Amino acid sequence: MKRIYVGVVTVAGTFLLAAVSYVLANEPKGEGLPDYSGVAGM
Repeated sequence: MKRIYVGVVTVAGTFLLAAVSYVLANEPKGEGLPDYSGVAGM
C-alpha cells in the first residue's frame, strides 16, 4: 500500500513541477498583450 502512495505522490509532484515550469516559461514579459506568435494551428 505504501508503494502505491509513493508512486502517486511522485507522479503528482512531477506533474505539478512540470505545470509550474510551463507557466513560468510562458509568463509574458513587460507590458502589453501576451505574445502568441509561437502558437500555430489554432
